[in-house]
Amino acid sequence: MLNELLAFLVLILCGGFLLLFVIKSDKKCERVILNWAAGNGYELLERNYSIFGGPFWLKRAGSLLVYRIKVRGRDGLKRSGHVMIGKVWSGVLGPVENIRVVASWNNR
Repeated sequence: MLNELLAFLVLILCGGFLLLFVIKSDKKCERVILNWAAGNGYELLERNYSIFGGPFWLKRAGSLLVYRIKVRGRDGLKRSGHVMIGKVWSGVLGPVENIRVVASWNNR
Protein backbone atom coordinates (compact mmCIF):
# COMPACT_ATOMS: atom_id res chain seq x y z
CA MET A 1 0.00 0.00 0.00
CA LEU A 2 2.80 2.42 0.90
CA ASN A 3 4.70 1.59 -2.31
CA GLU A 4 1.60 2.30 -4.42
CA LEU A 5 1.05 5.63 -2.66
CA LEU A 6 4.70 6.58 -3.13
CA ALA A 7 4.55 5.64 -6.83
CA PHE A 8 1.39 7.73 -7.23
CA LEU A 9 3.01 10.75 -5.55
CA VAL A 10 6.12 10.44 -7.74
CA LEU A 11 3.89 10.28 -10.82
CA ILE A 12 1.99 13.40 -9.73
CA LEU A 13 5.26 15.22 -9.01
CA CYS A 14 6.73 14.30 -12.42
CA GLY A 15 3.52 15.39 -14.15
CA GLY A 16 3.64 18.71 -12.30
CA PHE A 17 7.24 19.33 -13.34
CA LEU A 18 6.41 18.47 -16.95
CA LEU A 19 3.45 20.86 -16.95
CA LEU A 20 5.61 23.61 -15.43
CA PHE A 21 8.29 23.05 -18.08
CA VAL A 22 5.75 23.25 -20.93
CA ILE A 23 4.22 26.47 -19.57
CA LYS A 24 7.64 28.07 -19.00
CA SER A 25 8.82 27.02 -22.48
CA ASP A 26 5.70 28.46 -24.13
CA LYS A 27 6.11 31.79 -22.33
CA LYS A 28 9.77 31.94 -23.39
CA CYS A 29 8.80 31.23 -27.01
CA GLU A 30 6.27 34.05 -26.82
CA ARG A 31 9.04 36.46 -25.72
CA VAL A 32 11.33 35.19 -28.49
CA ILE A 33 8.64 35.71 -31.15
CA LEU A 34 7.75 39.16 -29.80
CA ASN A 35 11.44 40.20 -29.87
CA TRP A 36 11.87 38.82 -33.39
CA ALA A 37 8.70 40.56 -34.62
CA ALA A 38 9.67 43.92 -33.12
CA GLY A 39 13.19 43.63 -34.51
CA ASN A 40 11.80 43.03 -38.01
CA GLY A 41 9.16 45.76 -37.89
CA TYR A 42 6.13 43.56 -37.24
CA GLU A 43 3.37 43.64 -34.66
CA LEU A 44 2.47 40.13 -33.52
CA LEU A 45 -1.29 39.58 -33.86
CA GLU A 46 -1.57 35.84 -33.32
CA ARG A 47 0.61 32.91 -32.26
CA ASN A 48 -0.36 29.23 -32.15
CA TYR A 49 1.79 26.15 -31.62
CA SER A 50 2.03 24.02 -34.77
CA ILE A 51 2.03 20.32 -33.90
CA PHE A 52 3.02 19.10 -37.37
CA GLY A 53 5.56 21.84 -38.06
CA GLY A 54 3.98 23.46 -41.13
CA PRO A 55 6.59 23.99 -43.86
CA PHE A 56 9.34 22.87 -41.45
CA TRP A 57 8.02 19.35 -40.96
CA LEU A 58 11.00 17.75 -42.71
CA LYS A 59 13.64 20.09 -41.27
CA ARG A 60 12.50 20.21 -37.66
CA ALA A 61 14.49 18.38 -35.01
CA GLY A 62 12.81 17.35 -31.76
CA SER A 63 14.18 20.34 -29.87
CA LEU A 64 12.92 22.95 -32.37
CA LEU A 65 9.46 24.44 -31.89
CA VAL A 66 7.21 25.71 -34.68
CA TYR A 67 4.45 28.30 -34.31
CA ARG A 68 1.91 29.59 -36.81
CA ILE A 69 1.91 33.39 -36.66
CA LYS A 70 -0.03 36.35 -37.99
CA VAL A 71 1.68 39.76 -38.02
CA ARG A 72 1.08 43.30 -39.23
CA GLY A 73 3.94 45.12 -40.93
CA ARG A 74 4.90 48.79 -40.80
CA ASP A 75 2.94 49.25 -44.02
CA GLY A 76 -0.24 48.01 -42.29
CA LEU A 77 -0.45 44.80 -44.33
CA LYS A 78 -1.09 41.51 -42.54
CA ARG A 79 1.04 38.44 -43.23
CA SER A 80 0.81 34.90 -41.97
CA GLY A 81 3.30 32.08 -41.86
CA HIS A 82 5.32 29.88 -39.55
CA VAL A 83 8.37 30.47 -37.40
CA MET A 84 10.76 27.77 -36.24
CA ILE A 85 12.39 28.59 -32.92
CA GLY A 86 15.50 27.22 -31.25
CA LYS A 87 18.74 25.48 -32.02
CA VAL A 88 19.10 21.81 -32.94
CA TRP A 89 20.99 20.72 -29.81
CA SER A 90 19.84 23.24 -27.21
CA GLY A 91 16.26 23.97 -28.30
CA VAL A 92 15.05 27.09 -26.52
CA LEU A 93 17.56 26.91 -23.67
CA GLY A 94 19.68 29.96 -23.04
CA PRO A 95 19.05 33.70 -23.22
CA VAL A 96 16.11 34.90 -25.31
CA GLU A 97 18.44 37.04 -27.47
CA ASN A 98 20.48 33.97 -28.53
CA ILE A 99 17.57 31.81 -29.67
CA ARG A 100 17.35 31.46 -33.45
CA VAL A 101 14.11 32.23 -35.34
CA VAL A 102 13.50 31.21 -38.95
CA ALA A 103 10.36 32.44 -40.73
CA SER A 104 8.46 30.97 -43.67
CA TRP A 105 5.69 33.11 -45.11
CA ASN A 106 2.50 31.92 -46.79
CA ASN A 107 1.91 33.10 -50.35
CA ARG A 108 -0.50 36.01 -50.62
